[in-house]
Amino acid sequence: SNLDEDRIKERCPSAQKVSEGELKGYKLCFQNNNRGKIVANIIESPGDSVKGIVYRISDPEDCEKLDDCEGYPYVYKKRNVIITDKQNGKETECLTYIMDQLYGNGEKKRYYGIPEIGYLRHILAGYKAMDTADVREVWDIFEGVEYRELISKIR
Repeated sequence: SNLDEDRIKERCPSAQKVSEGELKGYKLCFQNNNRGKIVANIIESPGDSVKGIVYRISDPEDCEKLDDCEGYPYVYKKRNVIITDKQNGKETECLTYIMDQLYGNGEKKRYYGIPEIGYLRHILAGYKAMDTADVREVWDIFEGVEYRELISKIR
């Protein structure tokens, strides 16, 4: 949901968009967090890729706020990944948040689901701003009429 520049600015006023990038070998999915709410996650998936936005957050307090919003370290874990910059094709190391597939001392496995429509709006707004085909990919995940109507309005 941090694809939505307005949302990240609310959470982290010092956030500055640096570039757009592609993370190869991963795909976007929606899974339960530790409280059962369906949220975005990325999982390893050879041959797939996820597009995203790279931000620089200069204020350490903003970094702490973002950690809190992401439920770090209990829900999401911080991972260093290598992305390909959309503008210049260079590879860059970035930090991202990823939920492990097992949680609760390794006793529970995450399941897939459909997020609340308000949450989905943030993700789609970010993809729309990037003008990427991923909006259609996200759209295809959802079968509900209300989601299709929402996405058609965002396009």
